Amino acid sequence: MDNFDVVISAVKIVEKILNFPAPELFIIEQNQLSNSEITGMYKFDDNEIIFNEDWVLRSDWTEVIITAFHEMRHAYQGYCLRTQSREPQSTLDKWEYETLNYIMPSGKNNEIDDESYHKQEIEID
Repeated sequence: MDNFDVVISAVKIVEKILNFPAPELFIIEQNQLSNSEITGMYKFDDNEIIFNEDWVLRSDWTEVIITAFHEMRHAYQGYCLRTQSREPQSTLDKWEYETLNYIMPSGKNNEIDDESYHKQEIEID
């Protein structure tokens, strides 16, 4: 099984366990991404998960599956927000606030500069 199969399998596993429709999945070349440090990302407005193909190819399968699970968590959050279901209203309210006021990572890839990003409930697995 190569890492592309790992991505697809992880998405299918989460879709089945959480019983919600998986978003569209794209694996694209790094030069097509706005930031070359992106490993994977969930696009709420488009309901898509995008993976950095170059990163997928060079990474250990464990990192790939962890990232796939993390992005599927965001997809689940998006599904819950769009349907206003499955989670307590207080959780949905917090997720909606953080989605609308999302703090992006700094791009410096260190804990100090990314502390606010990491403390968002929407980012905590």
